Amino acid sequence: MNNLMTMKNELARTMLKKDPSSLIDVLKMKKEWDNRNDDYSVGTYGVNVKIMKRMLSSFEDTLGTPIKLEVINVGFNNMCHNNCINLCDMCPEYKVQLGYNITACDCGNLMCMEIHSVIKDKDDKLYDITPDFNNETKKWFIPLNTNKTMHQISALCGREYDVYNTNISKCKCKINWSKNMPSFVPSEFNNAIKNLNRIMIY
Repeated sequence: MNNLMTMKNELARTMLKKDPSSLIDVLKMKKEWDNRNDDYSVGTYGVNVKIMKRMLSSFEDTLGTPIKLEVINVGFNNMCHNNCINLCDMCPEYKVQLGYNITACDCGNLMCMEIHSVIKDKDDKLYDITPDFNNETKKWFIPLNTNKTMHQISALCGREYDVYNTNISKCKCKINWSKNMPSFVPSEFNNAIKNLNRIMIY
């Protein structure tokens, strides 16, 4: 972990050099967060672990085992894919691991799967280097069994793998979930990921 923290300034310099406009986007998102009209947000706190594990238990070929990761504040907010790709370019001993960050409203009745990148070391230990605006210290992460990065998936398929609403029951927290967010349908999800993994990149 100490080794990763020493990379914070170097990663910032790399991001500024490679894609300065993305950091402007981070500032815009931070401003939107600070000026939002309500205090409702989703996070790790409300995740119903038993339901999450039961819901995802039949996807051993597609998804790995859920793991709660400590957030190490090395990268930039909402830039997980860029953070991980750039850090792994700088430090070849790490690899990008794509998967899903599981969040929920405080009541836990609605959960969301959002595609997310972390890094792993040579021993396959995972590290989440991306902070959030709501200052999460831990996140539930489920590895996705693919060797592709989110940028490759977006180029091939658009954003259809980005976010899923797990649609458990009615939320009591007054959060209006996006109507454009697809509901998690296990069979459809499994087929979509299998099709994704059949795509060859040369």
